[in-house]
Amino acid sequence: DRLGWRSRKRSIAEQLREEAPRFRLYRLTDFRPEALAARGELDQGGLAWKSIDETTRERICQWGATRGHDFPTGLTDFLRELRTDTEAKEAWVNEILGG
Repeated sequence: DRLGWRSRKRSIAEQLREEAPRFRLYRLTDFRPEALAARGELDQGGLAWKSIDETTRERICQWGATRGHDFPTGLTDFLRELRTDTEAKEAWVNEILGG
């Protein structure tokens, strides 16, 4: 306590909590099923999707629906395209998170 470790740990935990939604959306856009299949791993796209809170999932689905991206196929195709465009990815994440 005298060294301030507890307050430092709390500060780090709060920062990580704030960054978690952004990280989860980035993970969703970085999902590459072809790489997983090549390594013999299970499909982790569902895990990335389930890690996102329900409100944000609804925002993503609404966003996709208004732009003609059906769920899940059309939206998944769109998210794959974001992998190669960092600026578009950042803009999309900001739009979904409202920031």
